[in-house]
Amino acid sequence: MIRYRMLKQNDEEKKEYHRMRHTLWPKHDEADLYEEMLKIAGGTPFYKNELSWTVFVAEREDGRLGGFIEITLYPSLSFCSTSPVAYIEGWFVDDDLRRCGVGKALVETAINWAAENGCTEMASDVELGNLISQLAHQALGFREDHKDNVCIYYKRSIVKSKIKITLVIPKKGEDLKEMEKFLKQEEADIYIFPEGFLETEQLTEALQLIKETGRYVITGLKDTRTENSYQTALIIDKGIIVGDYRKNILTQGEKAKGRVPGESIYCLDTKYGKIGIPICYEIHFPEVPRVMALEAPFMLVNLIGTGMYHEQQYDQWTTLAKARAIENEVYVLGCSHYAGEIPLAFAFSPKGELLVQNKKQYGSISLHIDRKESYIREISYHLDRLPDRFVKLCE
Repeated sequence: MIRYRMLKQNDEEKKEYHRMRHTLWPKHDEADLYEEMLKIAGGTPFYKNELSWTVFVAEREDGRLGGFIEITLYPSLSFCSTSPVAYIEGWFVDDDLRRCGVGKALVETAINWAAENGCTEMASDVELGNLISQLAHQALGFREDHKDNVCIYYKRSIVKSKIKITLVIPKKGEDLKEMEKFLKQEEADIYIFPEGFLETEQLTEALQLIKETGRYVITGLKDTRTENSYQTALIIDKGIIVGDYRKNILTQGEKAKGRVPGESIYCLDTKYGKIGIPICYEIHFPEVPRVMALEAPFMLVNLIGTGMYHEQQYDQWTTLAKARAIENEVYVLGCSHYAGEIPLAFAFSPKGELLVQNKKQYGSISLHIDRKESYIREISYHLDRLPDRFVKLCE
């Protein structure tokens, strides 16, 4: 279990912090680094015109540190348009914890702290020759603003940790009317509609509606935009499609109708963080959510077509969703049309706690989630995987 918290003010912790800083900057004079570390650990402004320093660390299960991120607050920066601005001054993860989501979690921890301190932008810089760090910044939503002879300067917008999500259980056959109704019914950060909610012929009108209402929507689409027929999930921001995912695992019935599977399993980048969207039947296959979870999304969204046909199917489906939440330590949400014997919507926490459920009821249900809960990974099951033992799954 990795825990993310502020640096403690004790000698043992400062020693570990200094070790990591010297590993990150081995060419710097160690004595100078130590003196700098003491100032930073104390939160004392000393560098330029920064307002403060804050250090977050990744604590291992045995109490040792395995990574850190140093954040400063500036009243303003020439290439940012808001005030104050959070700035990443240093970011490091020990070798044995890399590619496990620790670096991302440190950044998310810093982002949440910055948002709570009034920031809507975060900036950073990377040396021109440090390709790994450049790619890491880009993967976390940072975009290059400018460069000089030494560094590339990045920035990104940041959002609050807690967001409101509305799960919609709409009637079939009145798609655009239903969409308009629920988008105007209440304020939310993300609105989620079921699998196959829209027909391709309705897409242009739906995009215009989402643009006019200024909403952020995840919806299913019966996708015939190409010569093939797919079940597709779209993410739409104020009328602009910013991401799509095609259902990979199809039922026998879908195959018989000529539907075509997608070609890969992946998460979608959003302004709130990565989101995985296992579509309907895919929730039955633990490999699909697990592949998505390796990208460290903050939630998995199960878009469901029709409601359940009987109580046993309802119990099975919600049990699977709960299991996907527990084994991947991530929020799992889902909703269906108001159709079938048991229309449904649900949300499980990263610990498998039932947060909300809607059974046999038309309408919508809303909840607040805290994105940082999906980055804690208290058990970190993914670190104990043995992929070389799973090869039979590929046969």
